[in-house]
Amino acid sequence: MKRSHIHLPRCLARKWLIPVLFTSTISLISLFITTLPHHNPNPNPSIPISDSNSNPRTGPPELPRFAYYLSGGAGDGPRLKRLLQAAYHPRNFYLLHLDLEASDAERLELARYARAEEGVLRKFGNVMVVGKANLVTYKGPTVIACTLHAVAILLRKGRWDWFVNLSASDYPLVPQDDLLHIFSYLPRDLNFLEHTSNIGWKEFQRGRPIIVDPGLYHSKKSGVFGAKERRSLPASFKLFMDLPLFFGMNASGSHEDGVLKRSEWVVLSRSFLEFSIWGWDNLPRTLLMYYTNFMSPQEGYFHTVICNHKDYQNTTVNHDLHYIRWDDPPKQQPMNLTLGHFDNMIQSGAPFARNFAKDDPVLDKIDEEILRRSDGQFTLGGWCVGNSARDNDPCVVHGSPNAVRPSVADEIVAEFTEANSSAVSLDKVEEKNIRRRVYDALNVLMALDIIFKEGKEIRWKGLPSTDVKDMEQNKALRVKLMNQIGKKAAYLKDLEEQFPFAHISLISKECFYEVSLSTQTNPHATVEIEISEDMQLVHFDFNSTPFSLHDDAYILKLLRCYQHPESRNNSQNSSVLSSSSSDVASGGTKSFCWNSEMDMSK
Repeated sequence: MKRSHIHLPRCLARKWLIPVLFTSTISLISLFITTLPHHNPNPNPSIPISDSNSNPRTGPPELPRFAYYLSGGAGDGPRLKRLLQAAYHPRNFYLLHLDLEASDAERLELARYARAEEGVLRKFGNVMVVGKANLVTYKGPTVIACTLHAVAILLRKGRWDWFVNLSASDYPLVPQDDLLHIFSYLPRDLNFLEHTSNIGWKEFQRGRPIIVDPGLYHSKKSGVFGAKERRSLPASFKLFMDLPLFFGMNASGSHEDGVLKRSEWVVLSRSFLEFSIWGWDNLPRTLLMYYTNFMSPQEGYFHTVICNHKDYQNTTVNHDLHYIRWDDPPKQQPMNLTLGHFDNMIQSGAPFARNFAKDDPVLDKIDEEILRRSDGQFTLGGWCVGNSARDNDPCVVHGSPNAVRPSVADEIVAEFTEANSSAVSLDKVEEKNIRRRVYDALNVLMALDIIFKEGKEIRWKGLPSTDVKDMEQNKALRVKLMNQIGKKAAYLKDLEEQFPFAHISLISKECFYEVSLSTQTNPHATVEIEISEDMQLVHFDFNSTPFSLHDDAYILKLLRCYQHPESRNNSQNSSVLSSSSSDVASGGTKSFCWNSEMDMSK
């Protein structure tokens, strides 16, 4: 079968594909969030909804801030330093942690770099190094403990919007200016992590075994050990994990062989992490205790917390923003990325990738073609105002940290300038931009599993099932509310009709009402009236002449209907038909309440 290809404009060189594709991905997510109807029947006010999307008439939205947690082990000091330089921006916060296996000298060297007198990092004061290192056992709960420790430190540091955890073997694929610019258009409560409740083989390899991590009580690193007993799956909550999945599709629409993903790497919102640390609901603490004896809990702790709480389960984006490649069959660790994977990394559109070997040549290629940074320098951004021809590092001379210069925007400006210089019409330039964004949008829709490509055909798969479920709940709620409104409207109408008859007043606490009765009969009828000696009974004898009794409410209602003929059909006959004779008891010994429509005597 002949493969279909998407042809990009000439000006989109390979080095721009990463920011363009990532821009498309995040922009489409934002588009769906802002265009889909808001039909949550029970919004919870405890979740702060971002107001970053300001009115476009007043300017671009406010830039976010990221809180990076960069972690490594023994010998990873230089790698963390390079990672920090590649991902640095003065708006963000950075916490560096070398675990207990690293030497004090290595940790001290990293701290000296962050506090150098003449360095950029000291001027902005947004880089911290953990002085009292923690022991980390990869398969044990100490990984989660270190991550929560880092979150707690960063929460005290200042205001930020998203938390990103990276290891020494990770590396960014987009400049921070692009990342900040793109995320400025997203709601601040989104959480990026791959998750699924279909855990498959992990039920027996992760969910049922019981392990103990000696790193919780020993100062020397050792492997975890397991108990003989196995436990059942929990019943009070549902497990969610990062089940390995195929990463992407090739040009024909089929899955690439051997390309797999797993997601212990996350981009989490401040709102959710405040909930996880402070835990005004007991769920985070309960799950933390559960995952203490869980194999590789970093693959499921945050995933299970966020998917089991109603306030956050609809804030997830099922993507960890990482490009990771696995062997087939997969091994314990991901494949080391090399120059041979460079094109695939670009086409993935992910802002981060792993694993990279130390000083692999592909890192130099990323620095040169993507990040525009030289060895030992920071990634260029709008805050760097130095002259690269005279200064070793243009970022040594810095401007406002709020200034960003996204490479995507630069490319669009370059297109516009080139088009004008070549006397190309504006319409043609706009057509190129629109065509490029349509291609990007199609790729994003396929990544979100909303559409799929079969040969040269694009087929619709549908929006997430939660939207249909919410719509059905919304319809049921609407029917319920309409019924309540109808009942209340009828009740108000009844009150309105009875309001003019307030002269039937309460004259005692015993609920005795003064009642007036009118008799309707033949004008020539002869009525005999007899009253008992104790004045308790009154006997009316109409001598076989038909008659009817009416209360004063009915009389006034007749008068009102006479004035408003259109309401005559709504009035109810409150007459009491009787035979030729009737006994009427009046209250000497028993109080009563009576009107034409309801006998309330008890």
